[in-house]
Amino acid sequence: MGSNQKKTGKHRQSDREAWLEKLEFLSDTMESTAQPFAAGSPDGSLIAFNRAFCTLTGRAREDLENIDWINDLISGDSREADLELLKTLDYARTPQRYEKKYRRKDGTIKHIELLLNTARDSRGKTLFYYAIITDISERCKTVEDLRQSCRRLESVLKERADALSKSEEHFRSIIEASPVPMVVFDENRNYTINKEFTELFGYDIEDVPSVKEWWPLAYPDESYRKFVKERWYAAVSEAVKNRTSIEPQEAVVTCKDGSQKHILCYFASIGERNLAVFHDITGRKRMEEALRSSEVRFRALIQNSSDIIRIIGRDGRIVYDSPSSEKILGYPAGAMIGKSPLDFIHPEDREMVRRDLNEVLDRNNPGIPTEFRIRKADGSYLDVESTGVNLIGTPGVDGIVITTRPITERKRAAADLKKAKDQAELYLDLMGHDINNLHQIAMGYLEFAREIAGPESVEYEFIDKPLEVLRRGARLIDNVRKLQKLREDAYVKGTYNVREVLEGALGEFRDMPGITITADYHSNGDCRIIANDLLSDVFTNLVDNAIKHARYMPRIAISLEKVRENGRDHYQVAVEDNGPGIPDTMKGKIFNRLLEGDSHSRGMGLGLYMVKSLVEEYDGRVWVEDRVAGDHASGARFVVMLPAARQPGAL
Repeated sequence: MGSNQKKTGKHRQSDREAWLEKLEFLSDTMESTAQPFAAGSPDGSLIAFNRAFCTLTGRAREDLENIDWINDLISGDSREADLELLKTLDYARTPQRYEKKYRRKDGTIKHIELLLNTARDSRGKTLFYYAIITDISERCKTVEDLRQSCRRLESVLKERADALSKSEEHFRSIIEASPVPMVVFDENRNYTINKEFTELFGYDIEDVPSVKEWWPLAYPDESYRKFVKERWYAAVSEAVKNRTSIEPQEAVVTCKDGSQKHILCYFASIGERNLAVFHDITGRKRMEEALRSSEVRFRALIQNSSDIIRIIGRDGRIVYDSPSSEKILGYPAGAMIGKSPLDFIHPEDREMVRRDLNEVLDRNNPGIPTEFRIRKADGSYLDVESTGVNLIGTPGVDGIVITTRPITERKRAAADLKKAKDQAELYLDLMGHDINNLHQIAMGYLEFAREIAGPESVEYEFIDKPLEVLRRGARLIDNVRKLQKLREDAYVKGTYNVREVLEGALGEFRDMPGITITADYHSNGDCRIIANDLLSDVFTNLVDNAIKHARYMPRIAISLEKVRENGRDHYQVAVEDNGPGIPDTMKGKIFNRLLEGDSHSRGMGLGLYMVKSLVEEYDGRVWVEDRVAGDHASGARFVVMLPAARQPGAL
């Protein structure tokens, strides 16, 4: 028997802990809503409540945590009825909904509606009471105003009952002039509806000559009509019997045009006449539904997001933490509620996050993400990125919404990329240095051998060819290095004379045997553009490319002229050769760094790619065309267009 008692006690404790966890989650969820919520033990202690409950009662949180809710919150004329309702709830085991007047701490009265329920253990014993409360003061005020209107109308009708009995037409004029939609009928079923009634519903006296026609028109759904009809007649019968009014009844009325309106219906029995008054609350219901839908959508969005979504309240503490927080950081659900988010930021990042959070609070942050490290439940830190939006004052949120996502993989990828780049640059430097040294040694021996052999010997040409190959290899290495520095913005731009740079570049090739180079300058000597120290490489690579692909005895023609394009002066440099030319299908591809297909195709390697990169760096453009229009086999013509440097004060 003692063992059974221990098991029963454990079950009760387990039931209590489970319900406490559910109530805590419900309380946390409703903390930022305007809907008051509270839960209390039968012994009188409050175990959970939200901020809206504090506002409703007019009490501070510390005050509510130390009161006996049965003795301190249930008082006044309704105390006996409230306690009786708790007994009914314990017995019936079904939620109870009722309305009452509640006196706040400051003495003011609030009209509230409570949905009261119990949390029970496995044996059915009540563990806690919990309630969702709605402030209906405004609605009660509206009802009271309408009641007063009815009373005033009732008073007027009573005062003039004798006069109106002598003049039915006069009575109808009063009803017709009323600004409130209404129907008046007597015991003989004589009906009068006013203009406001017709404007509200669209029906006139011909449509509803009696109440019999009203019911199927206003309530076409049979089951709903039956419900409204039975409820109405039950209340009206009591009112007619006692010559009083009824409690307002809410119903959805179908109008003549097919639309539906939410209506509050009132009834009063005045002498031999009965008065029905209608109040349109469709707008209010629509606003209430829109608010509920907005809150549901917002909750659904943040509940299902894979990112961590938190709402920071006005006090700077977490009031909501999405389920993904547990998956990513490892903290149990609800563990972060009520805590400052800054407490979980890496100390080195905390001040930066505080500053950015203040910018969001001041609405000075346009959505720029903040990267920092956040502490996980196991004590380790996770790289994350957060953005915030200030929704303080927005119904259903009332806080700063922070969206956080892990960026560990992105940071790792960036680190790996930097490491690979550093290694590639190291290998490039080593390769360039070592291969260049080997080139210089080989070129030294070959030049020495060529001098010994002499230009008239057969061996001279065989020595000259490998020398040319080694020179191009050295140029290739030099181009790679220059491209790397260009990517790093290592070259400072300045003003350069195109003609002077072009003449200097051509000087490298004029002494080469078997090559004819001519230059035709159609512009004066002051040909200034904005470029950098690599400008000469544009021309040396174009000339070198022409020599490399030319036929026997290459002939290369260079021209420079000033042209006008798009309202601005440009300098156009053209390099023509007598090589095999470039087919139209290849003209748009030869400036690519890697060209698929024939390994001997022009454009293979870095020379032309470097030309394109440099020209675009100078805001110019480069293209290739046939030397002889329509005949690509007669050679190629490379054209470089570079914008002239603007003179001071020029547009």
